[in-house]
Amino acid sequence: MAEPIAKYPEQTKGYRSITKEVAEKYGVTTGVDKSEDKYRAYPYPHKTKYRVLPKDFSKNLGFTNNYLFGMDKFNAGTSRAITIVEGEDDTLSAYQMLGEKWPVVGLPGAKISDNLLQNCFKYLDSFESIVVATDNDEAGNGAADKLATVFPNKVYRVNMTTHNDPNEYLVNGDAKDFLFAWINKKKYVPEGVFNTPEQFKEILSTSEGNEFIPTPIEFFNSAIKGLMKGHLTILTGPEGQGKTEILRLFEHHILSTQPNVPIAVLHMEESNKTTLTSYACYQLKKNIRDPEHSVPQVDIDNSIEALTKDNNLFLFNFSIDEDPLTILDKVRYFSGACGCEYIFIDPIQQLSYGKEKNQSEEQTLTQIAVQLERLATELNIGIVLTTHVNDDGQTRSSRMIGKSASVRIDLSRDHMNPDEDIRNTTKLSVSKNRPTGRTGYGGTLYFDPSSFTLKEMD
Repeated sequence: MAEPIAKYPEQTKGYRSITKEVAEKYGVTTGVDKSEDKYRAYPYPHKTKYRVLPKDFSKNLGFTNNYLFGMDKFNAGTSRAITIVEGEDDTLSAYQMLGEKWPVVGLPGAKISDNLLQNCFKYLDSFESIVVATDNDEAGNGAADKLATVFPNKVYRVNMTTHNDPNEYLVNGDAKDFLFAWINKKKYVPEGVFNTPEQFKEILSTSEGNEFIPTPIEFFNSAIKGLMKGHLTILTGPEGQGKTEILRLFEHHILSTQPNVPIAVLHMEESNKTTLTSYACYQLKKNIRDPEHSVPQVDIDNSIEALTKDNNLFLFNFSIDEDPLTILDKVRYFSGACGCEYIFIDPIQQLSYGKEKNQSEEQTLTQIAVQLERLATELNIGIVLTTHVNDDGQTRSSRMIGKSASVRIDLSRDHMNPDEDIRNTTKLSVSKNRPTGRTGYGGTLYFDPSSFTLKEMD
């Protein structure tokens, strides 16, 4: 384990052509011993990072690369653009060369972590544009690619040709060159755009196959393989058919059998506590939903801890006052920042409540359905949602929900039948299947009231 840094009296001073005023702006201090600079202290929002001079970062016990350097020095959205560089000294240098007018923040390391994006997403998204001035190497290009994926159409790149990084521009007296490059920044296009015959040949030589995760319903898997990535899957049926419970069955199955596959879950007709309690039913094979259950709370807590110990579950809420189209931003966030491979939404009709007054419910849901299908393909994630249907079997409020989906699973259950076994039996039918083409009977599930769980019938 690295030893803690030896502390010396700290001063605010200029260094490496950075002025004292700029160092003061960012709160950077220098540890000095008998007029010799020993280390630099860079205060991040959560912890101070130290650089033992000339370039030793090994003394930073407990420091995590989860925040941007300098983000606490500029309020969110107070400027049209924010600039991101690599490293602390480059942050101060770029800010100084931009006339101390534009906010500049620094990446704490060469690689952008998912935790950093989660912590800084709302902050960065508050600016109209994000200007990336990272090194033109594998790490710098990777950072630009990641930002461009999470913040589409907002990222611009500074083409630094004279020197590798902002501090080199400053030290060599080329501040005007850096400013010129910054002014002439170009919108950044990430990897995934193809233009040359060689690239086209490579595409043609690559075999394609649908990626999927099998469900716990074996007959369903034999018909449709499983839940497909890159596609929008919908579960349809009138109210009271058990769509939410089947969605929970899928969610729990992924969490319990694929701990390396993060998922995001939005159940708008129940609380997060109900969702977690339902997962506990599957974990413990007991009806925890029964208010009179005798299961100790510690057992429930432990079952959920075991299910989610890999941080593979992201529960989120959607306010009735939110703009429905922000669900698209949330999907991008959970895919790009959290690494989620599947996103579950239940039911889609609930998203329309925050629609604009000049837009109908049908227009709102149509736009959301079309965009969700495109996002599933673009991000190569599986989006699975439930939707109500009307008496004619059409998806309620917008027929485009059914048309946009790649896979449609229709549920049928006689939930008012006096016979309990019939009442608790649900049949699945695959009425649409773009990925593999097979349609028809998709299996039968039985709801066990004693455990509040679903299982496939033989």
